[in-house]
Amino acid sequence: MLKAIYSIYCNHVKTELYELHQKRQFSLTWAIQESKYLLAPLLISSRNDFDSESSDYKLFIKIAKQIPLLLVEKNGERKAISLEEFEIEKYFWTIDCQFFHFAEFLIREAPNKISLSQLITSFHLEDKFEIPEESILCGFNEKNILDQTLFIEREIDKIKVLKNQRRIDCRWLKKEEGKRWYSMSLFSRSDLRKLLQDFQPFSSRRLAKLVERLEYNSVFQSDLNVSLFDKFKIGKEVEIIGNGSEIAVNIFGYIYLYPNTDIAKYLIRWMENELEAKLKDQKLSKNKALILALVMYEIIDELFNRKKQEYFVGNESIQNVLIESTDLGSFLYKSDKDLIDQFIFNSEFNSLIKGTNWEVFDLSVYDRQTRQTLESMYDENIKLYNTSLRSLLS
Repeated sequence: MLKAIYSIYCNHVKTELYELHQKRQFSLTWAIQESKYLLAPLLISSRNDFDSESSDYKLFIKIAKQIPLLLVEKNGERKAISLEEFEIEKYFWTIDCQFFHFAEFLIREAPNKISLSQLITSFHLEDKFEIPEESILCGFNEKNILDQTLFIEREIDKIKVLKNQRRIDCRWLKKEEGKRWYSMSLFSRSDLRKLLQDFQPFSSRRLAKLVERLEYNSVFQSDLNVSLFDKFKIGKEVEIIGNGSEIAVNIFGYIYLYPNTDIAKYLIRWMENELEAKLKDQKLSKNKALILALVMYEIIDELFNRKKQEYFVGNESIQNVLIESTDLGSFLYKSDKDLIDQFIFNSEFNSLIKGTNWEVFDLSVYDRQTRQTLESMYDENIKLYNTSLRSLLS
């Protein structure tokens, strides 16, 4: 019964997509955005009614994957394909850049088929804005439930940072567990919930606050199997092009630590030797290991969010400042100081705190400046754009 209902609804979305693009002459980009909007209520309802492992939820996702709701560009041509078709792609690229977001808006408004490469050519910007020759995923929304399913089984193997364009290009391949990225993902959400139940009321409030923040920051909020600790990914075998003084890059809300940095190598050793090994040998309980991971998560998050020099004001210990700045750490340090000192604030980590340049390349820093630049660029080139668009549509 559910299969029939889901199929009827998805066929309706397919029909609307065809009608909008082929008969009502809306752009393909516009038609796909509207189709995703039509699908959203059932996606949200399905997610809320069933968990991500239920057969009903999986059935709906399987049927929805057959709708051509992905915009892909390759060799200068933009087309719509289904997630089912796209999953067989060996790899694809994403481009995060305000210029390209702005270009998507222009493409959406144009009634005829125009690709990203055509638009760049019309602005005579081929030399400044080079795009990958392989498949580029366009017009996706990392908060859209269906779009999220595409990334869950993928990971990045190449990152290109183009600072002069305020741009990050990423190439995504099929995930190979533990090969390219090490994730602080020893524990699931169910482990966190159990910890909340086992802890005494006062600390539970602190834990609940931290868990809420972690869940809010998670890109893949709809997938219950994605670890909350996946906000930090530590590079192992991955190619980075164009990195400067930064030790990490922010991609869709995730912090990707560059491989071969001292802090990246230390965190991998810490997770493997201090937590995983001792958990396996039963030298640490699961709750204590989880608490240590949570405290380390908070500390790393705090270090990236603050400027390092703030910790060197006055004679106060860096360690005390960090602990007092974290929700869970400040409570646990009073109740189990020896545990925190032994497993976290050892001499090597203390040295790394002081010696690491805690800078992240983050496009959100440029948002206001970029908007002003794009508005200026738009004003200066509006006549050129109109002329080029008329030429393309003729």
